[in-house]
Amino acid sequence: MLATFSADWVLRMLTAVRTHLLFAVILTLMTAGAAHAAEQNDVSATRPDPKGQLTEVRVGIYVFDVTSIDDVEGIFTADVIVHLHWSDPRIASYSDEQRTIDLEEIWHPRVQITNERRVFRRFTEEVDVSSAGSVRYVQRFSGTFVVSLDLRDFPLDEQILPIRLVFPDHKPGELKVEIDSETSGRSPEFHIPDWAITDGDLRVAALELTPTLSRAGVLYELKAGRLTHYYYLKIMLPLVFIVCMSWAVFWIHPEHADSQIGVAASAILTLIAYRFILGNLLPKVAYMTRLDYFILASTILVFIALIEVLITTALTKANRVSVARKWDLWCRWLFPAVFLLLIPFLMF
Repeated sequence: MLATFSADWVLRMLTAVRTHLLFAVILTLMTAGAAHAAEQNDVSATRPDPKGQLTEVRVGIYVFDVTSIDDVEGIFTADVIVHLHWSDPRIASYSDEQRTIDLEEIWHPRVQITNERRVFRRFTEEVDVSSAGSVRYVQRFSGTFVVSLDLRDFPLDEQILPIRLVFPDHKPGELKVEIDSETSGRSPEFHIPDWAITDGDLRVAALELTPTLSRAGVLYELKAGRLTHYYYLKIMLPLVFIVCMSWAVFWIHPEHADSQIGVAASAILTLIAYRFILGNLLPKVAYMTRLDYFILASTILVFIALIEVLITTALTKANRVSVARKWDLWCRWLFPAVFLLLIPFLMF
């Protein structure tokens, strides 16, 4: 009987030990998993450098294409490739092979384009990591970007097309932003017919949100010059013909007042109709552009020609035909001379 009791006691002890061992194994696994998760969260949530030290991030911006510039909307359409490089020793490995990791699994300088209107990210949100922990991130941004256009010299204007890239989570004192000249630049050809795009300039430029709040970032600026052939041929040349048409009244004898008034009135009405058409083609801004001044000066000259016709008609009816003829003779050279002076002053 004692033997039976000893066997049962030993069996119960073994069962208890096995239960405790199983519990210990489960607890150990849970602790290890929690530690690993905490480590992963720490890697993805904190910078690789200790607090007080700057994390170096090299930035490259390559403008692949610019397809349009909308004067009315104040936007331009472009295709931009952004390169970011930084180092994170925490994700280094013993393998010599390069790894591809999901972007959200590690710390990264979250990038944002502040002047985007409607921009899409074309590449997968991944990074390439070397065995030493060097990280490379490449993303393609395609869409429309906001631009502040100064059109006072339109259509002889030159514009700056900005692409402002910032790191919204980091102040300038947290990141050491450097320009990567090897991955920066622009395509040699753009698919935009009415502008000439010259070389751009990439520089470090923090975004000043308030006088006491700023974010690290860079600014890429492309210089764009408008091609004026379209405006000279399609807008200015017809306008010059309308103004010249109004000068025909100076070659009609003052006694033919009806013909003079008919020609002058036709020039005025043609110019008004032409300005309505131009309203749909020209940028709608609150200030006068160079072309607006030219159109206004042309309108004033045509209107003064109509006033001159009315004066010569009144002189003719007062039997002062010789004086009316002198008015016409003076205006034959005075109006073209004034117009020829206005053209280079306003349009060149």
